[in-house]
Amino acid sequence: MDKRYKISELFPDVEQIDIEYKLEYKHFVGTKVKNGQALYKPNFAAEFYFKCLNVDCTGCGFDLYSEVASAILHETTVRGLKQCGGKEARDYPNCQCPCTMEYVIHVVYRKDSRQ
Repeated sequence: MDKRYKISELFPDVEQIDIEYKLEYKHFVGTKVKNGQALYKPNFAAEFYFKCLNVDCTGCGFDLYSEVASAILHETTVRGLKQCGGKEARDYPNCQCPCTMEYVIHVVYRKDSRQ
């Protein structure tokens, strides 16, 4: 059985995780951009996945679990840029998907955990 761990189970000192992001997909007919913010509370599943904007992409989108874990481990804000790991489309197996994701991860800790 696949158990989905809650944030509180894996990271008990965390009060909230805030991820600001910008997804950008440049293709021949223009550019598609999506800006957003995702807030994660302790009772949420510890899954930090964002879908690629390219509907024909063969990849899995953007998984920020390791970046979130790094931010928590180092008690800092993490910024970065990720390239989609999929291919642009099944008809173009040699072309990497051009979708990118800029992100900022900020972790807020429980007040009683920082004494």
